[in-house]
Amino acid sequence: MKPQVCRTPEKRRRHSGSRSLLASAAALKHGLPLVNLVRGDTGARALRQRFPGLPTISTADADWRTQVQDAVGGQGAQVVLDAVGGSLTRDLAALLADGGTLISYGALGSGSTPLESLALIPRGLTVRGVSIGQWLTRTPGERAEDVAFAARLAESAPELFEVAARYDLADFAKAIAHVRRPDKSGTVLLTSPAS
Repeated sequence: MKPQVCRTPEKRRRHSGSRSLLASAAALKHGLPLVNLVRGDTGARALRQRFPGLPTISTADADWRTQVQDAVGGQGAQVVLDAVGGSLTRDLAALLADGGTLISYGALGSGSTPLESLALIPRGLTVRGVSIGQWLTRTPGERAEDVAFAARLAESAPELFEVAARYDLADFAKAIAHVRRPDKSGTVLLTSPAS
């Protein structure tokens, strides 16, 4: 199986991005080869410490692209998970092997990437978007399996679910602003009053 690359936001405190933590834990659980990318050295060090068996690379390093190519054996990744989006997406697509897939599920990055710059047609690349709305279309059995996996993970590794802040649903704009902070630590939760 070809390695996969996961790019997530950096937390500049104790742990790396919560998405990195969850992706790493899931990759280890399922035996998937994974290379983590984070935006800074602090997040890279924290993620390496938490998951020493998984390569973690900071995109702040001038040679990060070469480091990723080395980590995936020079063959390119089959899948790139991009939880950030923005102008770096083109560089991430370049890390894919021909026929690979870029899965985007975040839009926190600055800038944009024109679709034609990804060389989709000549390289046979696929771009997919993933959202919670799509998860709701899965079968009840698949969703139950996903929830059971998340519950087992939360029980066995609660540190993966650090909460940065809770916001009432009415304060969603404040929650979004918090999520976009480069120094965010943990997951931002939206809550609603009990019915």
